[in-house]
Amino acid sequence: MDASGAKVLKVRFKHQRRHFEATVTFAGTIATVVLSTLPHYPFTVDLDAPEDVTLTLPSDREGAKPVICGSLDNVPFLAEALNAARTALWLMPKQPPHHV
Repeated sequence: MDASGAKVLKVRFKHQRRHFEATVTFAGTIATVVLSTLPHYPFTVDLDAPEDVTLTLPSDREGAKPVICGSLDNVPFLAEALNAARTALWLMPKQPPHHV
Protein backbone atom coordinates (compact mmCIF):
# COMPACT_ATOMS: atom_id res chain seq x y z
CA MET A 1 0.00 0.00 0.00
CA ASP A 2 1.45 3.36 -0.91
CA ALA A 3 1.41 6.40 1.35
CA SER A 4 -1.68 7.78 -0.38
CA GLY A 5 -3.54 4.60 0.60
CA ALA A 6 -2.58 4.89 4.26
CA LYS A 7 -5.37 5.19 6.79
CA VAL A 8 -4.91 7.84 9.47
CA LEU A 9 -7.01 7.71 12.62
CA LYS A 10 -7.19 9.82 15.73
CA VAL A 11 -8.12 7.68 18.71
CA ARG A 12 -8.69 8.07 22.42
CA PHE A 13 -7.96 5.33 24.90
CA LYS A 14 -7.48 4.79 28.61
CA HIS A 15 -4.35 3.39 30.25
CA GLN A 16 -3.93 3.07 34.01
CA ARG A 17 -6.96 5.31 34.58
CA ARG A 18 -5.46 8.11 32.44
CA HIS A 19 -6.93 9.24 29.14
CA PHE A 20 -4.69 9.49 26.08
CA GLU A 21 -5.05 10.58 22.48
CA ALA A 22 -3.00 9.26 19.59
CA THR A 23 -2.75 9.48 15.83
CA VAL A 24 -2.36 6.06 14.25
CA THR A 25 -1.33 5.65 10.63
CA PHE A 26 -1.73 2.25 8.97
CA ALA A 27 0.29 1.71 5.79
CA GLY A 28 0.31 -1.91 4.73
CA THR A 29 1.35 -3.96 7.74
CA ILE A 30 3.08 -1.03 9.45
CA ALA A 31 1.35 1.07 12.08
CA THR A 32 2.85 4.34 13.28
CA VAL A 33 1.52 5.68 16.56
CA VAL A 34 2.13 9.22 17.80
CA LEU A 35 0.78 10.12 21.22
CA SER A 36 -0.51 13.68 21.58
CA THR A 37 1.55 14.00 24.77
CA LEU A 38 4.75 12.87 22.98
CA PRO A 39 4.44 14.32 19.47
CA HIS A 40 8.15 13.99 18.65
CA TYR A 41 8.37 10.26 19.48
CA PRO A 42 6.76 8.09 16.78
CA PHE A 43 6.31 4.40 17.61
CA THR A 44 6.40 2.04 14.64
CA VAL A 45 4.93 -1.46 14.85
CA ASP A 46 5.10 -4.20 12.24
CA LEU A 47 1.64 -5.76 12.66
CA ASP A 48 2.93 -9.04 11.24
CA ALA A 49 5.66 -9.11 13.90
CA PRO A 50 4.42 -7.25 17.00
CA GLU A 51 7.61 -8.16 18.81
CA ASP A 52 9.25 -5.53 16.58
CA VAL A 53 8.38 -2.13 18.01
CA THR A 54 10.62 0.81 17.17
CA LEU A 55 10.62 4.17 18.94
CA THR A 56 12.33 6.87 16.89
CA LEU A 57 14.06 9.46 19.05
CA PRO A 58 14.62 13.06 18.05
CA SER A 59 18.18 14.06 17.27
CA ASP A 60 19.98 17.32 16.67
CA ARG A 61 22.40 15.59 14.27
CA GLU A 62 21.32 15.84 10.65
CA GLY A 63 20.49 12.45 9.16
CA ALA A 64 20.70 10.69 12.54
CA LYS A 65 17.66 8.65 13.55
CA PRO A 66 18.37 7.02 16.90
CA VAL A 67 15.89 4.29 17.76
CA ILE A 68 14.92 2.04 20.63
CA CYS A 69 13.55 -1.39 19.73
CA GLY A 70 11.44 -3.74 21.78
CA SER A 71 8.30 -5.81 21.99
CA LEU A 72 4.71 -4.65 22.01
CA ASP A 73 4.30 -6.72 25.19
CA ASN A 74 6.62 -4.25 26.94
CA VAL A 75 4.65 -1.16 25.89
CA PRO A 76 1.09 -1.70 27.17
CA PHE A 77 -0.15 1.81 26.37
CA LEU A 78 0.93 1.30 22.77
CA ALA A 79 -0.98 -1.98 22.58
CA GLU A 80 -4.06 -0.18 23.92
CA ALA A 81 -3.67 2.60 21.32
CA LEU A 82 -3.47 -0.01 18.54
CA ASN A 83 -6.55 -1.81 19.88
CA ALA A 84 -8.47 1.47 19.89
CA ALA A 85 -7.37 2.13 16.29
CA ARG A 86 -8.32 -1.37 15.14
CA THR A 87 -11.75 -0.93 16.74
CA ALA A 88 -12.15 2.43 14.98
CA LEU A 89 -11.17 0.84 11.65
CA TRP A 90 -13.66 -1.97 12.19
CA LEU A 91 -16.43 0.52 12.98
CA MET A 92 -15.72 2.76 9.97
CA PRO A 93 -18.34 2.70 7.23
CA LYS A 94 -17.31 0.30 4.49
CA GLN A 95 -16.78 1.83 1.07
CA PRO A 96 -18.68 0.21 -1.78
CA PRO A 97 -16.41 -1.49 -4.35
CA HIS A 98 -15.47 0.62 -7.35
CA HIS A 99 -16.74 -0.65 -10.67
CA VAL A 100 -14.86 -0.04 -13.89
